[in-house]
Amino acid sequence: MLKAVGAAIAGYVVAVVLVFAGLSLLWVLLGPAGAFEPAVWETSLTWNLTNPLVGLAASVAGGYVCAFISRGRRAIGILIGFIVVLGILSTLAATVEPAAAEPRPEVVTLFEAMSNAHAPLWAMVLNPIVGVIGVLIGWRLRGRPAASRSS
Repeated sequence: MLKAVGAAIAGYVVAVVLVFAGLSLLWVLLGPAGAFEPAVWETSLTWNLTNPLVGLAASVAGGYVCAFISRGRRAIGILIGFIVVLGILSTLAATVEPAAAEPRPEVVTLFEAMSNAHAPLWAMVLNPIVGVIGVLIGWRLRGRPAASRSS
């Protein structure tokens, strides 16, 4: 059981680090003008559509690492549980907190963006769904026997 929990935690940490790195890169590429709607803290459609791609890649890696450490289904189940519970809590917290009322300045740091960004509900709900799909893909990629993999 401890190995399964450890594997799930390791997979989650890998996914979180890759999400942070991927979204930081996306921020550099898009900048405030591409990441937000004009003059407000609402995230842009471009951001909302590319964010799940970063999450998918990160969760595939997290699922793979989890399966690599512990080949059992229990570890993947725990990792999926982390993603679902934390995704629900994150969505609830974002819907309870009011969006930043002040207008968004032209120059915004990454940390200001992380603190004040307001994504639509559909994007927040999509994140844990994409995370679960990615973990299952990563688990399947790692879980396949070597003999059945195509070259």
